[in-house]
Amino acid sequence: MYEEHNRFSRQKVLKLLITTQMTKIQQVHDHAMKMMGYINELEALGSQLDEDAKTDAIINSQSPSFNQWSINQAEERQSIECISLSQTDQTLEEELSSISGNQEQRR
Repeated sequence: MYEEHNRFSRQKVLKLLITTQMTKIQQVHDHAMKMMGYINELEALGSQLDEDAKTDAIINSQSPSFNQWSINQAEERQSIECISLSQTDQTLEEELSSISGNQEQRR
């Protein structure tokens, strides 16, 4: 019975997180705090949300006047991911060449 109540509570809060939209008169800080409250409540109820899902929920709930800002944030996140992947690739290449160099020295 507790699990059923917990599941119902998670669904209710998740619906609020997904459907809540910032009003024209609402302060950005107040809206973000409200959304973070929903996220914290979901996590307390056992839901696991990754960082992208949390960020997307807050960005997508902004008023239409924030559309360009939202686009910029998404592009910046993709840029950071590309840089991170590039650095990871470079590190892997360096490690592989180091390993293969060590193996050749042993022969």
